[in-house]
Amino acid sequence: MERRDFVKTGLAGVGASLAVSGAMANHHKGGHEGHGKKAMVMTPAADPKLQKVAETANHCVLVASACIAECNRALAAGEKGMAECQEAVLSMVSVCEATAENATMRLAPEKLLNQLVQACADFCEYCGDACEPHAEHYAECKNCMESCRECAEACNEYLKA
Repeated sequence: MERRDFVKTGLAGVGASLAVSGAMANHHKGGHEGHGKKAMVMTPAADPKLQKVAETANHCVLVASACIAECNRALAAGEKGMAECQEAVLSMVSVCEATAENATMRLAPEKLLNQLVQACADFCEYCGDACEPHAEHYAECKNCMESCRECAEACNEYLKA
C-alpha cells in the first residue's frame, strides 16, 4: 500500500467514526428523561479552597515553562548553578499537574487527595527554595518562586480546613 492510499484509508476511517459519533450524539440529545431536554450531570459542590489549590497549581505549571527555558539557556551558557533550579522545577511540574487535575475532578478519595495536596505543597516549597537564589537575576525564576509559594500556601490552607 502506498503512503497516499494509507492516508486516504485513514481519513475515511476517521470520517466514518465522526459520522457514527455524531449520529449517536444526536440520538442521545433527545434523551428519554425530560422529553428532549439535555440531562444534567451533577458534580460535587466545589470547595473554594480546593479550587484555589487547582488554580495555583495550574499557574505553577504555566510559569514553570518560562523558568525551565531560562534554566536551559543559562546551563547552555555554562552556568552550572541553574541545574538544581531546573531539577526542582521539572519535579514540581509533574506533581502540580496531577494535583490540579485531581482537585478539579474531585473524584479521588479524600485521604488520597489530601496526600497529593501535601506532596504538592512540599514540591512547591522545594521548587520555591531552589528558584530563590536566582530570583534577583532572572524574572522567570522569581515568577516561578512566587507562584510556588502561593501554591504551597493554598495547599496548606486547604489541608487545615
